[in-house]
Amino acid sequence: HLIYTENSPSAECEICYHLYYRRSTDNGSTWSESAEISQGIEGVAKPQILIDAENNLYIVYEKGIGGSYGHLDDPTSVMMVTSNDGGLTWNNPQVISGEVENAKNITIGLDGKGQLVTAWLNTVLDVMEYRVSADQGKSWTEPAPIPGVLGGWSLYNTPLDDYSMVTDSAGVIHFAAVGRTPETKASLSLLHLTWDGVTWSTPNVVVTLTGDAPEWPRLAIGSGNRVHLVWFVRDAAHLWDSDRGLYRVWYAQAISSAPQVKATPLPEYSPTPTSPALVVAFETPTPMPTSTPNPVLQQIPPPSGSIYNETDEVILIALSLIPALLILTGLVIVIRLRQR
Repeated sequence: HLIYTENSPSAECEICYHLYYRRSTDNGSTWSESAEISQGIEGVAKPQILIDAENNLYIVYEKGIGGSYGHLDDPTSVMMVTSNDGGLTWNNPQVISGEVENAKNITIGLDGKGQLVTAWLNTVLDVMEYRVSADQGKSWTEPAPIPGVLGGWSLYNTPLDDYSMVTDSAGVIHFAAVGRTPETKASLSLLHLTWDGVTWSTPNVVVTLTGDAPEWPRLAIGSGNRVHLVWFVRDAAHLWDSDRGLYRVWYAQAISSAPQVKATPLPEYSPTPTSPALVVAFETPTPMPTSTPNPVLQQIPPPSGSIYNETDEVILIALSLIPALLILTGLVIVIRLRQR
């Protein structure tokens, strides 16, 4: 199953990325035609897909004007679109965030009880909210704040962050997000929580940063109980200057209380060799960063315009045409003078 976004310009929205889907039933040798599964003129960003044991597909995403570089202009909402036949047909998208004017960073998980759980950032209140569905997304509980955590929007209002969920072999959902706790509310922390089917755990602070900003965490489960977490850090000196940013990618892992599961062997594939095999040795992993005690993070100033927006591409095209128009104008003048 493949999902992606692509610009679909219209008279109402010149730069609006829509959501598309393709499927392959022969291990990727052939693919279905591309099908748009988002609706309306608005754009889409940051889609995530979940597939349950009955081959139902659930895709969550942000919706708003734009979509290039993963960025949408406000107001935004978080949505879900589903397929109950393995991707052959799709239901109408539904709003997950309710009446909130601005919601971002949605993710989705499936717990051991078969319940769908979605979580996102309510930027109006700067809190992380969630909903639960026990009937494959047909109905949901009312939005509620995740206890013990706050968002990071009031400190760092980047539209380029995201949340992540995975499920271990015990059916426990692991959730990773950048935000704050009552103890670290003046700084940005990378947080890890779990959902056991009924309640959320106390947040575990993986790392707290002063000045620098952690972003875009991603989780994966190995062997049923090994939790792998990656994220990147944007340095404080270039928070709003991406072109000169000094980014670093970090990794951490933990063992959950879930039972270990023997890994499924990868399928054998023996292509005709065309060149000697290349063996690459991995370097020693960078140690996990140490949390900063009693951090103080100053209020970050609003963007200075260095983060891309939806008009940058149009402006760039217009500027690139100016030299050509000047040359063309000069040629027309010369030709007319010679004709005289």
